[in-house]
Amino acid sequence: MKFLKNFIPVKYYEKLQKYVTKGDEYNNKFILVCFILNFITLLIVLGANLYISTELTNHIQAYVIDYNNTHGINTSIFIFTISVFSSKDKLKKGFKPIKF
Repeated sequence: MKFLKNFIPVKYYEKLQKYVTKGDEYNNKFILVCFILNFITLLIVLGANLYISTELTNHIQAYVIDYNNTHGINTSIFIFTISVFSSKDKLKKGFKPIKF
């Protein structure tokens, strides 16, 4: 700002100086508010992470049983064995894997 003092009239320089100072004050307030909001959001996310981790740790067996009942453990084993045997048949018939 000091280099402009020599090139512009004093009354314009004072107005410009007033706007710059006011903008600096608003910028400082804005950064403070952003910092506080980020800190609060960080605390909420860490709290939710801690809650979810303890919930999963304490009730893992119930979640495993529910997952197995929902997805059906027998059907997934059946699909896995079919895919293994079908890939073995393709290899026996001369199926060549893709080389990269």
